[in-house]
Amino acid sequence: VCWWSDNNIISSMVFYLSHFRNDLERRNLISIGAACGFASAFGAPVGGLLYSMEEASSFFSHDMLWKTLTATALASTCIAIYHGDFTRYSMLSLEIGDTTESLLARF
Repeated sequence: VCWWSDNNIISSMVFYLSHFRNDLERRNLISIGAACGFASAFGAPVGGLLYSMEEASSFFSHDMLWKTLTATALASTCIAIYHGDFTRYSMLSLEIGDTTESLLARF
């Protein structure tokens, strides 16, 4: 019986301290998550933002715009760091000179 009361106290504390208790905050979190998934899959932070604005959100405020853009940039940077290649995800493309030769060398 003691473990039941401890578990109940912990779960009620987690629920009380949770920032995602209402539907608006849950929808915003889901929208940001969808944008981050899109951005990390395609390496396009702005593309993830636009996807979230068009498909995953019914209402999009200016505050949400900056939160989503920051999250998608962070997601794209993290996935590029994980793979160890910033050019693979179009994060940094600073090639000077003949680009056809460098593109063929990648494959």
